[in-house]
Amino acid sequence: MVQNCEFQGETSHASSPHQCHGRCGGFGNDSFARVPRISTNQRRFFTSTPIKHVVVIFQENVSFDYYFGTYPHAFNLPGGTSFHAKDDTPESNTLLSSGLLTNNPNKLNPFRIPPSLPVTCDEDHNYNDEQAAANGGLMDKFVEKLSCNDKVLGPASAMGYYDGNTATAMWNYAQFFAMSEYSWGTTFGPSTPGALNLVARNTLPGTLFPTRPNGKPPSASVQPCQCGNDRRGDRRSATVAR
Repeated sequence: MVQNCEFQGETSHASSPHQCHGRCGGFGNDSFARVPRISTNQRRFFTSTPIKHVVVIFQENVSFDYYFGTYPHAFNLPGGTSFHAKDDTPESNTLLSSGLLTNNPNKLNPFRIPPSLPVTCDEDHNYNDEQAAANGGLMDKFVEKLSCNDKVLGPASAMGYYDGNTATAMWNYAQFFAMSEYSWGTTFGPSTPGALNLVARNTLPGTLFPTRPNGKPPSASVQPCQCGNDRRGDRRSATVAR
């Protein structure tokens, strides 16, 4: 079996997952022996604009639309911090662009939380409740299953969102850096699975290993080659567990 491996723009062929793994700089005795030598200058300049730092702002227990529901369009009402997007700012996949601000399947339509209320109650993010809120893909039970009863917003607080007049810093960051509105976690529940997806660079299906009848976990043979490309051009994980 021949697999394609890609390392720093160089594509080569490997006759086994172990060789491919080595090309990716993974585990194994030949992992580092197969990595080509690169000069100091090459190590420093892999991009047209050299990357010096990678900063990730990871939001917890709220949806993308909670902070970016109408991005890049802010209400700019009197008394708040104004936000005006650059003229060439592209539209994002938000409540506004999808028409869900005024035609939402939930108990009530989303509403803007004013800058005077920068802190709300912590919404429910338990696995079973999130699954129930998704309701088999209908996405229409967020008020009944996930909303906390906020002392100001009331029992439908999960339908609230901020705009650039409150989340001004994040909206300004979004003008210059990447957002992940198309990144979907692999499971319901807390923030940890999302963090794992982020570090793993993918949101491929995750499955817990079942136990054997004797209660012991099964053995696994892992052959990672996450830098291989299939014939459709997708960057997929070739990790195999047996």
